Amino acid sequence: MSARILHRMLVGAALGFALVALQYFATFAVGPAETFALLGYLAESEHGPWTPYLYQYGVGGFFFFLAIIVAGYKGVFELSHPSDRRMVLFLVLGFVFYASLHGGWILLLEAGR
Repeated sequence: MSARILHRMLVGAALGFALVALQYFATFAVGPAETFALLGYLAESEHGPWTPYLYQYGVGGFFFFLAIIVAGYKGVFELSHPSDRRMVLFLVLGFVFYASLHGGWILLLEAGR
């Protein structure tokens, strides 16, 4: 196994571990939603499901795109290669697809009320 491939694997594993650790901290270490002010606000919001949606895809999107940018700077992928460019495009389109799908479900829920 070449050093470049090993480096790519280690950077990907480190980014994945960092995101899992952040999720663990936000979910378990901080405590229930009532003790974490922002999550408590979102859970009791009078704006319905849109505030959690914006929080989920806003904060989640920030870390998602930050991870892609860091991976690009670390050389995990090269946008000059067509296969790497296609991979990044699929990642971004996948994020947009799931955000759109989730937003569509919220719109259908609100239309049914």
